[in-house]
Amino acid sequence: MQSRSAFLEGTYDIIPNELKVIFGARYNDDRSSLLRTPLAVGGGLLSNSPQFATIGSTNVSFPVNVRSPTAIGTPCTSPNTPVGCNPKFGENVNTTDLWTGRATIQWSPKVSWTDQTQLYATISRGELAGGLNVSNNAQASAVVGTVFQPATVDALELGTKNTLLDGTLQANLDVWYYNYENYQVGIIANRQALTLNIPAHLYGAEGEFVWQPEDDLAFNLTLSLTQSAAGNAFVADQRNPTAGQANAILVKDLINGSNCVIQPVNAGAAGHTPGETNPAFHIKNFYLPNGGNAAADAAFGVPLVNYGICAPTSAFTSVTNLATEAPWFTPTPGHPVPTNEDALEHFGFQYSLATNPTTGALITGNHDGNGVAVNLHGNKLPQVPNAQVGVGAQWTAHLGGDYTLVPRVDYYWQSSFESRVWNDPNIDRVNGWDTANAQIQLNAPDSKWYAKVFATNLFDKRNPTGVYLTDPTSALFTNVFSEDPRVVGVSVGANW
Repeated sequence: MQSRSAFLEGTYDIIPNELKVIFGARYNDDRSSLLRTPLAVGGGLLSNSPQFATIGSTNVSFPVNVRSPTAIGTPCTSPNTPVGCNPKFGENVNTTDLWTGRATIQWSPKVSWTDQTQLYATISRGELAGGLNVSNNAQASAVVGTVFQPATVDALELGTKNTLLDGTLQANLDVWYYNYENYQVGIIANRQALTLNIPAHLYGAEGEFVWQPEDDLAFNLTLSLTQSAAGNAFVADQRNPTAGQANAILVKDLINGSNCVIQPVNAGAAGHTPGETNPAFHIKNFYLPNGGNAAADAAFGVPLVNYGICAPTSAFTSVTNLATEAPWFTPTPGHPVPTNEDALEHFGFQYSLATNPTTGALITGNHDGNGVAVNLHGNKLPQVPNAQVGVGAQWTAHLGGDYTLVPRVDYYWQSSFESRVWNDPNIDRVNGWDTANAQIQLNAPDSKWYAKVFATNLFDKRNPTGVYLTDPTSALFTNVFSEDPRVVGVSVGANW
């Protein structure tokens, strides 16, 4: 990953000390590259390739012939790939060149009800660099693209900064709107962390107040209100890939533990599954769940379940067993054995079709099995609470010899938020929480040194501050991040 930028900014006073404009521009050059090579050290690890070295090898050199300017997934017949290649090996490069900038107008009028006031308006465009989704397995590109795009945000902010009450009160207020293209959302799918691009917008209001009625007494208050919403983006929810669609079959892969979705393609197969024993529907390597009831999870919104294979393009059988295991299949020169998708279609099923993430249209012929896509439009963005409040107070006590003792307390509260952009009410909601901190600090004359006793999370709460859902291969368990327990400590410092 390499990022370079150049920027410039200029200010023009329309009316000196009262009205001015500020212009700025920034050029962003972001480059990321991913080089996958079959070189490994570790005996049996992927030892089917001649490029691998064994444990204890003293001459392990980088196989320069693996490097290829083509994208990951280039067929192994490419002249730039070596013998023993893997279609997931090669080089992928992403380059982003973007101009961003801002324009601000500031007005400082003389008004009778404040000591000093500034009004401002800013319009800007910002950018968060894109990058690469590291493809650890063949299904990764079916969930998101290998390249995730840079997020660009067009922002509008209106605000005011004020000094009041003979300089004892600072009051700042603003309202803002952010419109995102390619907002970046982190997800875990296909046994890896990936980045998903979606359109989104946020808007809100903020207030910041500092009141110091006396030299030795100060209070602060911060308030924020935020609304967020995803735009039109169609993506299957890995926690509910069937989306409750009637007759959809959730399949747990027998080999790698992943999930996929199968659907009937005709009325005769509706309500049946390839795991049942009925020869009209049974397919090799598909089985009913324990207890033999495919509808065991219907009460939880999953119509039917099977164990099976989540590899649509893999071979269903071998040439040797073709006559006994797939007598219905007619081989052709480019298609000598049936795929798992071929077998499903023969018995009236299919892996679910891929979905265009922008329009929601099904992509004919692309049976990725990832599930039934749902529209994220209107869903709240993850990790964005609707409201936050912070308050604090401190008092300075003057001791003899110019020593001061300063006790301080702080309190913070935030409302509930969603941990995933799918907004599943059963798992994604993180309830609101609050915390309090306190400290007392002794300062030497001229602040030459200080000693502080502090306590964070004063009431020792176990606040959940975030969660994330893991991959189906690890049973979709939820990791919970919680606030640190109460911490009491002493800090000593010096200034010179």
